[in-house]
Amino acid sequence: MSDTGGIPYSDWFGTMLGNSGYQDAYRDKGPELEEEDYRDEAMRGIWDDYSPPHVGGFIPGATDTYNETSESFDTGQIARLNTWLITDTIRNTSASTSKYSGYGSIYFSDADADGREQSSCVCRVSGKVDANRIPKEAYYSFRVAGNTQPDIHIIGHWTYPAGTTKTMYVVANNVSSVDLLVNGKSQGKVTKATNGYQYSWASVAFASGTIQAIGYDASGKQVCQHTLTTAGAAAAVKLTKTVGPNGLQANGADFVMYDVEVVDASGLRVPTYGPTTKPTDNQPINEPKITFTVTGPGTWRGGVNEAMLNSTNNLYLYTEGGINRVFIRSQMTAGDITLTASSPGLTSATDTVTSKAVNVVNGLL
Repeated sequence: MSDTGGIPYSDWFGTMLGNSGYQDAYRDKGPELEEEDYRDEAMRGIWDDYSPPHVGGFIPGATDTYNETSESFDTGQIARLNTWLITDTIRNTSASTSKYSGYGSIYFSDADADGREQSSCVCRVSGKVDANRIPKEAYYSFRVAGNTQPDIHIIGHWTYPAGTTKTMYVVANNVSSVDLLVNGKSQGKVTKATNGYQYSWASVAFASGTIQAIGYDASGKQVCQHTLTTAGAAAAVKLTKTVGPNGLQANGADFVMYDVEVVDASGLRVPTYGPTTKPTDNQPINEPKITFTVTGPGTWRGGVNEAMLNSTNNLYLYTEGGINRVFIRSQMTAGDITLTASSPGLTSATDTVTSKAVNVVNGLL
């Protein structure tokens, strides 16, 4: 559609770029939907300014547009969502600002598209999940914001170097107050949210153990909670597989998906494993390299490092925030497919999945 409202009518109109002006041309011609909720970009694996191995946060390159971490990307999206809900929707009685009857996400997933982090990323990293569909912190925050029941999420993790002090953010919905506790000690109950859903506590001192956010209703009753636990030293590689509801089908098209994580001795993911020195760039080589071997009737399809060219289909991959994801495609022959994942200094992981024979009738599956 044109910026001047040239289309006389439609079932609905979709616009972009928020309040850039041309939305007024369509507001009386049908339902209007904002389709670009937040166009900023941030990689999932760079948590914040304090997390190894990316202490100092994202380091922009010469052709990067944005300078954001997973944390700032999340808090920015929540602020934008709240602004839209308060001022831009038809629930607002002010005709000068209220335009929209719906709100859409231009990128739910990071994708091979027109990104603006061209010095650092091979994907457009505007999604709520990364290119492998691993959730970013924004995924959980939008879950909370869209929930009709009390819900809460602590942004980030709780595995920092000793001496770290930082602002901690919590996203909560359908609560009257939120308390934040470090090893059971309250950091102060907050009764007023910033940006509708976001609660914050400045200068929280890291202490190994747990951090817990508790949401309360107006009567003081606990209605939701979220707890994060400090991970121990990295000890092993962990593989977790996902197949379809009928198992892996030996049809040459089905996939098994493996999450590959670096975990401590108890099996808890280590979100900050990697060199303790500050990197000079954002390449994923600052995190551990996982090497894979595959045997059996499966075709390796690998995964992707969003900050590395030509990372797909290799028999190695680097973790991002302690996790990545790889895929194996079935073949026409049924049988056991075994995957082994190894990394120097860590206990290797091995898992086997059995693909199931499928019926072929007159050449058709």
